[in-house]
Amino acid sequence: MNLAIQSGNWERFPTIVDREWSKRDQYNADLLLRLASIAAEADTTANRAIELAKLAASKAPNDPNVLMNAYSLVIQLGRDQDADPTWMSRAADLSSDSGPVHRVDMRTLVQEMMPAHRERERLIERNLLKGEVPLHTAAAMLHIPLSRILIDLPRRNAEQGDGRRRVIIPIASGARQTIPLQPSWVVGLDITSLLVLGYLDLLRIVLTAFDHIVLAPETMVALLNERRRVRFHQPSRIENAEEIRELIEKEQLKPLTLSIEPPPWLVEEVGRDLAEMLEAARINNGHVVHPRPIYQLRTFLEKEAALKEYDKLILSTTDLGRLLVETGKLSSEMYMQARKYLVAHDKGQEVDTLTAASIFSAPVYLDDLAITYLQQAGLLQSVCRCGVDLLVLPSMREEQSILMSANRECERLNNNIDDIRSALVEAINNGKAIFLPRHDVDNEMIGSLSGFLADTGMCDIVCIDDRYLNRHGLLTDKKGRNVPISCTLDLISYLEAHGLIDNKKKQRSLHQLREAGFALIPVDPDELERLLRAALFDQDNQLIENPELRVIRQLLMRIRSLDMIQHPTETPYLARLRLVCILTIRRLWQDDNMPVEQTVTLTNWVWENVSPSPIDWERTAHFNEDSVQNREVYVRHLIPLFSPMGPLKPKRYEAFLEWMEQAVLEPLLPANNTLIDDLANQIKVEMEQLILEFCNENGQNPNR
Repeated sequence: MNLAIQSGNWERFPTIVDREWSKRDQYNADLLLRLASIAAEADTTANRAIELAKLAASKAPNDPNVLMNAYSLVIQLGRDQDADPTWMSRAADLSSDSGPVHRVDMRTLVQEMMPAHRERERLIERNLLKGEVPLHTAAAMLHIPLSRILIDLPRRNAEQGDGRRRVIIPIASGARQTIPLQPSWVVGLDITSLLVLGYLDLLRIVLTAFDHIVLAPETMVALLNERRRVRFHQPSRIENAEEIRELIEKEQLKPLTLSIEPPPWLVEEVGRDLAEMLEAARINNGHVVHPRPIYQLRTFLEKEAALKEYDKLILSTTDLGRLLVETGKLSSEMYMQARKYLVAHDKGQEVDTLTAASIFSAPVYLDDLAITYLQQAGLLQSVCRCGVDLLVLPSMREEQSILMSANRECERLNNNIDDIRSALVEAINNGKAIFLPRHDVDNEMIGSLSGFLADTGMCDIVCIDDRYLNRHGLLTDKKGRNVPISCTLDLISYLEAHGLIDNKKKQRSLHQLREAGFALIPVDPDELERLLRAALFDQDNQLIENPELRVIRQLLMRIRSLDMIQHPTETPYLARLRLVCILTIRRLWQDDNMPVEQTVTLTNWVWENVSPSPIDWERTAHFNEDSVQNREVYVRHLIPLFSPMGPLKPKRYEAFLEWMEQAVLEPLLPANNTLIDDLANQIKVEMEQLILEFCNENGQNPNR
């Protein structure tokens, strides 16, 4: 089992299960559960996974960990009906203060545990956004698979048209320096880079681009755990969702369309959804099917709701089943079988005075919980075929669609992980990739990264897509060996430089990264100039943004609004961005073939959307007349625009000066006279310096 897992040969799992099946009675509970877990990975052996879990539970009836793991595995496979309910209750009884099962009342859960958990999540997310915690650690603490952050979330971001709704994913530091990789280098790939390269569909190219690739020893285990964790839990819920969607499409279940305004006191008592159903039932002489007891809102299941005159409109699920039997729409045998489940969950007493004539002649409203119980008891189809006008909440259809969509996303993410695994297995079999030696893990919160921290082995460089880590130039292992840290951006540049991808593929990959919400992806002047020159204009010479320009603008605005740049550590990112803007603006104005009107439009776009003004990007810079240091920062931001442009035609140079006057200087005039003076003085100093250098070069006297 270990060999199959570690080598990535997961196709061997069914063979191992088949081979050991006849000897299963000889194994202890722990080994049976391990065998069950790999059996659960393959559809062909899912049934055997259930049997192995049951056998493990029977062999260790007093071990709460075994009972809990057996129960979890069966539920994960969507075989709820095969889970012995006594496993959970017995595991709870046998658990100590350290677990695995903890008992808490609803009040403690809602008032203490959930708020504390939300606050902890917000803190972790804030630290991750600021680059103050590694991705590995944040994912572990948030109980989120890394593949969700580096594959699934980027895909959702790319599908999100509104840039304000994109979630920023910090994989590159603004402090990192570009590292030109060499073909002879041995490159270590952390799982963060494997996932990002998998998202970009560049992993196989990278694996063939170097003579040797080194992987952390836990890479395959991490990928298997990723696949397990992203798999949609309880597949039976998907089957149930599909069944409900089909019943809605056939109009056997009809969404409630009337706008009902129930009494405010009823809404306060039971919530708006149930209150609307009860009010609709009152108006139309119908009944609402809802399990009892019905608890009052915000009482933590401690106090039953006071329904007053609406109480008589509540119909229990057992009453509904009994009436179906009386009308011949359901066999007594089926009802008695279903009743075992219903009475265990619905505590409502059957009312003999209820008759089919009084119930089925008017609308029947099915609450979400009632639908769940009827479906689990196997009665929902029979209820929908009884010819009664059945109404459900309007949100029912959307909820099932969301559930089914989530399942499709899980399947797609599973396929992505399997593609990464297949690419690595191929590289291992070809001798291109090897694993580092295994060491004891000091901190499980850093996952597969611990392998590189323990021993970088023969690596010349380690690729890690994590802003917290690649802000450092070097990774130091336990042996004291220092290895440079790179990221996917360096790999993309290497692939282009060595002809393994063309420039179009490189630019497409960079666009993919930005569109996916990855930060901080640099913009180089050649790329920005090319995108601007390819842009279109409307009849008024207004810029029509192409997708690449729009994504750059949206991403920079999002980063700026989140105040995530760390000063002064990541100031180099802003300095490079400022330089790119100046170079691009100069190139645009030096092109005599570009119409002046279009040049002004493009320059405005760059200056307003890309150039990192200290006012917007540096929260510590609150400018006022008395702040000398802050004025100096802003002067340094403006001064490159006033450097000599080079030879320009008079009319073009005049247009450039006019743009400078209107776009740069005029906004400062009303309240920044001192800043303007500082700028003028600095320009004077630089002009004098240029004159001095010119005269020295030409042997002239600068004072003449």
